[in-house]
Amino acid sequence: MNDEGVIVSKIETVLRSEAMAYRTNGRQVGGLGSFNVNMNGGFAHSNQRGPRLVDTIPNHEVINSRSADALLRLYSQLGVSGREIFKRELIKILEGPSEYQNLSYLVYFVLFRTGEKLEPIRIALDNLNADAHPHFGRGNLLAVLGRVLTYEYDSFDSGELIKLREILSTLPQHHDAQNLDRITEIQMKMLEDELSDVNPAINVDRDKVVSFWQEVFGSNEVQDQINQIEVLFTEGTFDEAKLATCLGRVRVLLIDSLKRLAQQIAESKGLAPLAATSQDAEVINWFKEQGVLGAKEKKLVRAMYDLCSDEGAHAAFSKKEYARIAKNVTYECLVMVIGLVPR
Repeated sequence: MNDEGVIVSKIETVLRSEAMAYRTNGRQVGGLGSFNVNMNGGFAHSNQRGPRLVDTIPNHEVINSRSADALLRLYSQLGVSGREIFKRELIKILEGPSEYQNLSYLVYFVLFRTGEKLEPIRIALDNLNADAHPHFGRGNLLAVLGRVLTYEYDSFDSGELIKLREILSTLPQHHDAQNLDRITEIQMKMLEDELSDVNPAINVDRDKVVSFWQEVFGSNEVQDQINQIEVLFTEGTFDEAKLATCLGRVRVLLIDSLKRLAQQIAESKGLAPLAATSQDAEVINWFKEQGVLGAKEKKLVRAMYDLCSDEGAHAAFSKKEYARIAKNVTYECLVMVIGLVPR
């Protein structure tokens, strides 16, 4: 169903219904037109107490609207060309003039749910002002944005939050201070999550490995390998593909480092050299056979290799936690072996 006239007619039906809901319900705590929030807070205005800045856990089931639900269902059944028509018609309302421009709060929410997170809010703010739209058009829009930031903040990445802050910062001072505070809180949560994997003690030992390589081998190879591993913990979602990539890189770091350390130890102590064509298991066994590692230490190193060879994370851990454990214990294993190298 991609006929433009039919699509526009159905959109207008929903908008008329929303206008009725707004006349009936207005701006009340817990609701706005057809909108309601199923948790403490709702749509508070002026000096009314609102919800917490950002909810502890994102929840996309909190904000409900009969009108938004109808429009999103309509959008979902359209083909590519129909969806273009749908979005174009909603953007026209935001641009104005339109009899439905005061319903920009609904229009923005629907476009947000279709993936248009930034441009609609910029367009709406550019075209809504208190004189031309006395029925709180801008305030209602910012109230809905506030609920989105409170409950659905995980929809935004760090770059989008920076751009959203820039858009809101164009408003007169203090006109949307609370949403700016929400963005700050979300950014802080993101930073805390990013830093949750940082262990200062582990990082000290990681740096010992890097310093050893530069001092003894005059090489930045290990530094480069570690950088490739660490960057995985700061970019995007830690999905199955990223887990596999991370474990693969940690495994390579472990084996490549052991090979180089075996060569150095053999030369220093006059031990039988490790064959250049040795398989991974033979590399680990060399340390035990030459008396460099005891049975327990060799078992630990082998266990780390096996951990990094598994295809998926254990159910008891998240993918990121599993990869972090593999990474950190591998650094510690290398520090242990480095301690056995004559200096």
